[in-house]
Amino acid sequence: MTVKCERRLPALVPQLHAGTFVWFGEMHGTEESPRFVGDAVCEAARVARVQLGLEIWRSEQASIDDYLRTGDRKKLLAGPFWATNDGRSSTGMVELLDRVRALRKKGAKIEVVAYDVPEAKDRDFEMAKAVIQARDALAIYVGLSGNIHSRRTKGTPWNPDLVPMVAHIAEAGPRVVTYDVSASGGEMWACMATPDHEPECGVHPNSDTAKGARPWTLGPAKDASHDGVYYVGVTKAAPPAKQ
Repeated sequence: MTVKCERRLPALVPQLHAGTFVWFGEMHGTEESPRFVGDAVCEAARVARVQLGLEIWRSEQASIDDYLRTGDRKKLLAGPFWATNDGRSSTGMVELLDRVRALRKKGAKIEVVAYDVPEAKDRDFEMAKAVIQARDALAIYVGLSGNIHSRRTKGTPWNPDLVPMVAHIAEAGPRVVTYDVSASGGEMWACMATPDHEPECGVHPNSDTAKGARPWTLGPAKDASHDGVYYVGVTKAAPPAKQ
């Protein structure tokens, strides 16, 4: 049975092979990144079975599995992860889970993997280990994370020694293709800190000013940290799912 997708991503199809990691970096707390990843999952499900990796605490795995079976949102949001409000526990993420539920009902073979290990000393390494341990080598693994974790190169402007999660995954040997988000402004729900202030959680402007040809397209990489970008246009803030 061929899975039918509401929106197609033909430019992504050449990357969709069993055993490949296709990763998307985001600025947490927008509607658009989880929606784009939902489209990528649908496209991948036309080719093979799919694992969707999300930056959600591993301790929430059982409740996610239950939600995919039952759709009991109240029970899902009772988990401690959903009491956080840094953008990862957004309405957009729940809508992505709902998209997976709908696709599974139509016959798509999709598994959701919660891989975050929030208390780990080397969080990126431990997240990469969790991803690899859960890997199905015959599936396409579609991942979503913050766009620091999605980098395939060592170092950031503030920490030259940081090895991001996706760099660890690539070093382990699997084929990895990673995309950074690109947007034309808008808003996001996130916790933003400055050197002199504690993080402020809420709606913040999206400072990205890219000019993609049209939303929902792939484009060339900005630098060596990613293999390309996915362009989503103007973003809308996705508030916490549990208000």
